[in-house]
Amino acid sequence: MNDPHARAIERLFERFTSAFNAKDLETLEASYSEDALLIPPGQTSIRGADAIIQGMWAPTFDAFDVEAALPIHEIEVAGDWAFVRGTYRLRLDPVGGGDPLHEQGRYIDVVRKDADGPWKIARAIWNVGEG
Repeated sequence: MNDPHARAIERLFERFTSAFNAKDLETLEASYSEDALLIPPGQTSIRGADAIIQGMWAPTFDAFDVEAALPIHEIEVAGDWAFVRGTYRLRLDPVGGGDPLHEQGRYIDVVRKDADGPWKIARAIWNVGEG
């Protein structure tokens, strides 16, 4: 991508994916805007970066070793907002042993350029199924 904003958003998702796979909660939290809204399938929405980490990702990482890929298929930038559309593949290996779980699906994330400059995830929604 030649657009500098789209490239910055790609880097955000690269950092997010690396942090997710490394169970790096600090970097994950920094990837979300303070007022971020996570809308997971079949669950209650979670608002706020800290609440997303504590309510979704920390418990997931406590229970599973993870491996995720989040290929981006489209980025559209409109000023300080943009949307990112892609697919994901997820492998969850139970920490206590057992068969791994595999999931794939689609996502749309809305990202916003924060007042201090970096792009951050402001809204995230995904569903399970083939892309």
